[in-house]
Amino acid sequence: MAKLRCRLCGGKLVNNRCTFCGLDNSCYSRDRTYRKIFSDQRRVERSAERGTPAQPVQQPVQPQPVQKQPVQKQPVRQGSVRPAMPAKTASDPRSVYRKTGAPAPKKSGWIAWITILIIILCAFISFLSSGGFTLPDSFGSITSDGTYSDPSGESIDWDPYTGVTRDIPADGETYETVLGTGAYKTGIHLPEGVYRAELLAGSGSVSISDRENSIYIHNYFGTEEEYDEVAETDDLRLYNGADLDVGEGVLVRLTTDNAQPLTAEPYPAGSTDTYSLPEGEYRAGTGASEIPEGIYDISIAEDESDPFGYASITLLYPNGLSGYYWADSPALATDAEGYTSAGVKNVVIPDGTEISVTYGDIVLTPGQACYDVDYTDYPQQ
Repeated sequence: MAKLRCRLCGGKLVNNRCTFCGLDNSCYSRDRTYRKIFSDQRRVERSAERGTPAQPVQQPVQPQPVQKQPVQKQPVRQGSVRPAMPAKTASDPRSVYRKTGAPAPKKSGWIAWITILIIILCAFISFLSSGGFTLPDSFGSITSDGTYSDPSGESIDWDPYTGVTRDIPADGETYETVLGTGAYKTGIHLPEGVYRAELLAGSGSVSISDRENSIYIHNYFGTEEEYDEVAETDDLRLYNGADLDVGEGVLVRLTTDNAQPLTAEPYPAGSTDTYSLPEGEYRAGTGASEIPEGIYDISIAEDESDPFGYASITLLYPNGLSGYYWADSPALATDAEGYTSAGVKNVVIPDGTEISVTYGDIVLTPGQACYDVDYTDYPQQ
């Protein structure tokens, strides 16, 4: 069974909230639900603008439990003939109970068991009333503006950089970039520095995860202040090795005056093979399927009859952590100043990763900005 861990910092979850950084991880499922509704609305709007009738929006089918034993769907390499997909079964060995002709034996001693349970419950209640441990119903969350929102909703001054091991040098180069949906490694995809982030277009999340310096920041960029969206933020300290995740549907401009040298130059993947993944379940690894581990860019499969596609991608890594991504087609993506949020950039997929694709078909393309990754423990816990 997969461990429930915080997507931002890898901490343990209680009631879907991280006990370490306080992030409510249900925001990811809510955001995907919102993103689907928003994408469906935008399908209609943009198809009307182009004069292209959009395909009717299909309601998502409730997934049925599937057997783990049958051979999984195989990804289709570009240019090859798509094999027939095995039919899903409606049974799951974890939830199937076999019925036999013989009646089930009656259990004895149930009165004694009920008595024991009542005694234990009374003792537990007595322990709590005498000052035993308490567990909060909710936890706060940290944002980059230096405030901490506690469960009561009050804002408390908080420094998210109390765990830093060193200061970023004040001297450096001027650097500016615009980032769309993807996962970016500081020191590889952008230099170390103290950044200012500004919303360029759209709305979506921007998260920083830096385990070495214990920095965990989650912001939602947009123009609706009543929903705690921000249009800009200062003092974003990106240290070498920190992960910067930009969510779907948003373009963010990052600027700094003290950019440090890169630790390594990104390089293109050695393979040029692309993999088409229709909706379904997959498992990465040369021993399990045709998808080798690596760093990929995710895009929506082209469909001339319906250019307004999108897909939700869930990755369950071998170490129990999860990754959630949403990919828009170019026709649905946020665009501004020649930049686009279409697809997802720099997604790391180790051997053994379970890949779930819903709402649409996707294509995995070997990344053009790869770097050295320890696949045996990714993402780090």
